[in-house]
Amino acid sequence: MSKNIALLLGPNFSDAEYLATADTLQCAGHQLIHISPCLDQVIYGEKRTPVQLQQHLPDVCVLGIDGLMLFALEQHPWVSDFVQRVANAHKPIFSLSHATELLIAAKVAYGRRLTAAKDCQTRLTAAGAVYLDQAVVNDHNLYISNRSLADLPAFLQETLQVLRA
Repeated sequence: MSKNIALLLGPNFSDAEYLATADTLQCAGHQLIHISPCLDQVIYGEKRTPVQLQQHLPDVCVLGIDGLMLFALEQHPWVSDFVQRVANAHKPIFSLSHATELLIAAKVAYGRRLTAAKDCQTRLTAAGAVYLDQAVVNDHNLYISNRSLADLPAFLQETLQVLRA
């Protein structure tokens, strides 16, 4: 069954993470909704005008997303608000490496089992999360996180499994 997956991207997203993630999700039949604080982004040679979180937050919530993929992004109050809304709706949030910082900023990391890049461990535990040094951590099919680009294949496999559930 096809799902609508929101990809929250900043201006400096990782090409390797984006390409592997977008290709995997699209090949599995899922629809991608690009969300960004940037007005226009060039993603692999194609200029896109993604949904603007800051101006259209209520509209984004109405889009009926089935999950949220977080890429490393600068923290903004409206990004935190959006992540909180998705978490409160009990929709899965997939967090790539340093993007787990957005869960901390949104105040949804407390009590969650998560992993992230090693340099995030102290901040995660200070936010009340249980840090697990594993390639991929799945906390009740709601918070799925990985440590690094090297863990991306296992992360994407877990992502597809969660989306099939």
